[in-house]
Amino acid sequence: MKKLFGDATLGQLEKRVLITAFDLDNEDAKPGKRTWKPKLFHNYPGPNSDNSSSAVNVGLYTSAAPTYFPSVDGYIDGGVYASNPAICALAQTQDNRYSPTPRLKDVHLLSLGTGTSLQYIRGKSHDWGYVQWIKPLINLMFDGTAGIADYQCNQFLGNRYYRLAPVFPVGVTIPMDDIKKIPYMIEFAETLVIDDTIKWLKQIFMTSSQ
Repeated sequence: MKKLFGDATLGQLEKRVLITAFDLDNEDAKPGKRTWKPKLFHNYPGPNSDNSSSAVNVGLYTSAAPTYFPSVDGYIDGGVYASNPAICALAQTQDNRYSPTPRLKDVHLLSLGTGTSLQYIRGKSHDWGYVQWIKPLINLMFDGTAGIADYQCNQFLGNRYYRLAPVFPVGVTIPMDDIKKIPYMIEFAETLVIDDTIKWLKQIFMTSSQ
């Protein structure tokens, strides 16, 4: 992260960004308001901007997936509520606190996934406790939030929304911390057929007036 961003802040980045994280403790002085909560870091001009935040730190916050990596400054991966952050990006475009605010019909959204593993739990009844649920629960949570965001964006935008979420072959899973799988992922990506994605980009995205 340091090699990529150095000492840059979010406000010094050339593009607008919206980055998901989860604050484990807002440290509010009032006991009745102290709680954990989702946090969206962004560099949009206007109220609540995070322009002064370190790009490196925010990158570490959003990468701190529970059970895989330690929390950083009290933050963990925003994937616990938005593993597909497309719906967060869409909502940000409609927030009139940050101008210009485009009309919803003028928004075109491309969502890029990092690969999906085919997983399931056999059986109809699972009377499990913490130990049995903890391992599948993380993946259930990440896949579940990604799926519902995909549905929501489709409902709002129709064919102005496209998600590229390649599916790994049957039996292939890629743990977040398994760096030995990087060569396989590169090979998989390079052989992936994305003709439909290219067609959408040409027909919808590149012909847009926005």
